[in-house]
Amino acid sequence: MNKSLFTELLDQYLAGTISPEGKAQLKKLLDSPAYLDELKSLMEESFHNDAFLSEEDPRIKEIIQQNLQQKIAETTILSNRPSKLLNLRRLMVAAAVLGIIGISALLFIFHPPARHKEVAAVSKRSDVAPPKSSAATITLADGSRIALDSLTNGIIASQRNVNVIKLSDGQIAYKGNSSETVYNTLFNPRGSTVVTLTLSDGTKVWLNNESSLRYPVAFVGKEREVEITGEAYFEVFHDRSKPFTVAINGAKVEVLGTHFNINSYPDAASINTTLLEGSIKVSRNGTARLIKPGDQAQVYQNGAIDIKSNVDLKDVMAWKNGYFHFDGVSTETIMKQISRWYDVDIVYVGDVKNELFAGSLPRSANVSEVLSLLEMTKTVRFSLEEKKIVVKPYK
Repeated sequence: MNKSLFTELLDQYLAGTISPEGKAQLKKLLDSPAYLDELKSLMEESFHNDAFLSEEDPRIKEIIQQNLQQKIAETTILSNRPSKLLNLRRLMVAAAVLGIIGISALLFIFHPPARHKEVAAVSKRSDVAPPKSSAATITLADGSRIALDSLTNGIIASQRNVNVIKLSDGQIAYKGNSSETVYNTLFNPRGSTVVTLTLSDGTKVWLNNESSLRYPVAFVGKEREVEITGEAYFEVFHDRSKPFTVAINGAKVEVLGTHFNINSYPDAASINTTLLEGSIKVSRNGTARLIKPGDQAQVYQNGAIDIKSNVDLKDVMAWKNGYFHFDGVSTETIMKQISRWYDVDIVYVGDVKNELFAGSLPRSANVSEVLSLLEMTKTVRFSLEEKKIVVKPYK
């Protein structure tokens, strides 16, 4: 067994420099229990603690063996983190090995190494599964409400010569023309899958949990205007003759054709508009700013607009792509996402809201899996009682 080759390949993988051939070789080596032992040795070297090697939970031991190869293929590598993070590469090894129930995840915390001496025991708790279907509704122009999940595919409503169609993949589309402006409202509650809507002009909108979109069934006149609360991602159909405008709580985003994300939850300090492609203008109270791809406009209640450059687009778009992605964010920020996705209430006991985490894991995980991974940082502890999560310090 060539342990030096294994270690070299592992280091290349975690540094993001491994070749496709090297990655294939590493995955093949990880099928061998001998190399699993070597991986455990690297963990021991990093943490100087036998807890990693004497895990008492047989379920974790079984999952380690079954899913290690999958984790190497799927684990997201976070780079360019501040130097005060302890031994980042070894932490990533430990997080990948100790992930449970097949989750591809990395979680680590901004704390001295002493806080990482042991892996937290995974406590038995009740559970909440992620949403499997849409609980979204559309309120039509006449005030009637349609529950999307209860409908079969095909035309579900017709308004002013415009048909509302549920497609085979669950998406909603508007097709037709009208000379009269009437509005519908799409609402996606907590505990519902992301909803995708195609407006009458071909613009596509993805709507996150606890969010709403108000829009005309057909765009009449020289402008296209919609209004949102919460979070949505837009791919706007290009039409230079009809600018597209999104209204958000007194602010506006004006575009011709572009891809962007708006996060406007009322409990956030600012309305954040992140541009992925094209060009947009963000305005409020007479102040306007143009932003370029990779920038984020942060609009505050007092009308101030700040521009943040080179934002982490993986973080911004994680919800649409089926992931939680944390890049140095607080416990409170994480728990807000968990609350909306799993439809649970959050209660804090003690001062834990501002602990910082970084990592990535799929939103297909049960909430107990997410909480167990966070507990492994030995910073926070959770109790789950039906639809309520209590967050408290680990000690």
